[in-house]
Amino acid sequence: MGKNKCPLIIEFNGLPGSGKSTLSNRLLNKLQIMGIKAEQSDYFINSLNAGKYTKYLRLFKYGGVKVPIYLLSFLISIKPISIARIKYIKSIYLFYLIYKKYSINGDYDAIVVDQGIIQAIVSSVYLDKMDAGKLAELLNKLNLKELNYLVVDCISDELMSSKRINSRKLEQGRFDFMEIDCLRKNLEIQSSIFAEVRSCLNIKDIDRVGLDMRTPINTNTNILYEIVIKRISNKTNTAIG
Repeated sequence: MGKNKCPLIIEFNGLPGSGKSTLSNRLLNKLQIMGIKAEQSDYFINSLNAGKYTKYLRLFKYGGVKVPIYLLSFLISIKPISIARIKYIKSIYLFYLIYKKYSINGDYDAIVVDQGIIQAIVSSVYLDKMDAGKLAELLNKLNLKELNYLVVDCISDELMSSKRINSRKLEQGRFDFMEIDCLRKNLEIQSSIFAEVRSCLNIKDIDRVGLDMRTPINTNTNILYEIVIKRISNKTNTAIG
């Protein structure tokens, strides 16, 4: 597709076990087969230095000082502060910096993000500490509308996701070790948080698509592929100054 100074950032979000990783991998594979210059966000993260802070410093010039201040303020507002929450806030910042960098001087048509900013925000808050106003404020301050951004909501429920997690037996995350009843309760809470965060995503110029994850994976892949190709072909966004 030639040099694309403002790649389409395709960010998936959804419950653990909803199938977003499978869908994002299928989409990436199809895009690459069809000659679209696309890559996963993990590729860019892994290409940075392995040091804990070096990777942020290398990208700092793309984000400036305002965003860390916004994120620190958000972290303080969602007390209690914990190591896990700090980790998620750092993830938000890293994704933001990567998006900005490749929107400014990248030559990719698309960047596929299995778990990005929206997923990290959901993981950083508790339902009883939810403040829709602060979430909307943060999303607006991140100024995502400046990016060529497509949010993919992978819609599932706790029953479907818990069965999928229980059957795959990956033992890679905290949900993989939960008993089924505890797992469903946790997923139900997270589902409510997703609904709240998604309701705050009504930012002008940010496109969203909701996919029913009960639909066969090949069907969802084809639906999303057509949307992505149309966005890339009709793209009018220019590089961010």
